[in-house]
Amino acid sequence: MIDSAPAPAATMGLTSDAWATLVAAFIGAAAALIVVVIRRLLEGRDRTREENGRKQAIATALLFEIDNHYRSNIRDLLNFFEKNDNDTSLTVIKPMSANPFPVYVGNASVLGALPPTVVEAIVHYYGELRGYVATLSQYSRGLEIWSENNPTGRAIVLTLVPKIKKEAAAIPALPSRNRGT
Repeated sequence: MIDSAPAPAATMGLTSDAWATLVAAFIGAAAALIVVVIRRLLEGRDRTREENGRKQAIATALLFEIDNHYRSNIRDLLNFFEKNDNDTSLTVIKPMSANPFPVYVGNASVLGALPPTVVEAIVHYYGELRGYVATLSQYSRGLEIWSENNPTGRAIVLTLVPKIKKEAAAIPALPSRNRGT
């Protein structure tokens, strides 16, 4: 016959030592989980800091490139126009490199990580600069043709001077720098 009497509590349930071990295991697992969660949060914060640092570096490099380009290629030309309004020689035009905007070109794919208003301003500014550089290239080619005693070159140069003046004046200087120096 099978004994249908209930077993004593000590054999059906857990002893106090077993309960203590089980609770300790749960506490240990919870602590390990908390450590993992905190570590991931800290790693995420570090990644965010790193990403913000990259964004700041790109923005700073773009500002330096814009400012340098303005000071080197636009400011002097605008000053020349102010003093020599009727002069068409424009000897102050400096030659441009094949890639006058290496920072912009090198980082164009990551500009989307910057705030939208900043991206809009950067893209607009470089769009103006690209148009200006294209006009300067046409002007330089006109000078080359003119130097070969071809009167077409002079016509090209004289036609482009007002366009260069207008485009140079449309490109704003960065407000944080003194443009007179």
